[in-house]
Amino acid sequence: MVINKLQLNFKVPLHDIDKKEVKLKNIGNSAVYVEFDFKNQPKINTHGFKDTKLKFYCHYQNTVIKPGEESTFIFSFLSEFPGNFTEEVEIMCKPPLRTKIPPLKLNGTAYIQD
Repeated sequence: MVINKLQLNFKVPLHDIDKKEVKLKNIGNSAVYVEFDFKNQPKINTHGFKDTKLKFYCHYQNTVIKPGEESTFIFSFLSEFPGNFTEEVEIMCKPPLRTKIPPLKLNGTAYIQD
């Protein structure tokens, strides 16, 4: 498996949404079931307030990528509070890969427009 990006950066006004995509290609010789595991790190905005609401979302259906195929996965960012937010997403594959794909890093900035 190869991934085209290891980091996605989002920058949006409050209550707006931004979408980015990641492509995974199966360069092996067997089908691979793919699942994304969000690490859900505590989110603290610039004022030091802890925010428990989700900021990052993955819009996909559990999928199997066959040899030679490529799949696109859409990630989005939305925040009701201003600040910079980060998240790591582990890409889980079954069967396990010989070389593990590094975690996908998501960075989001929500700002107030003047």
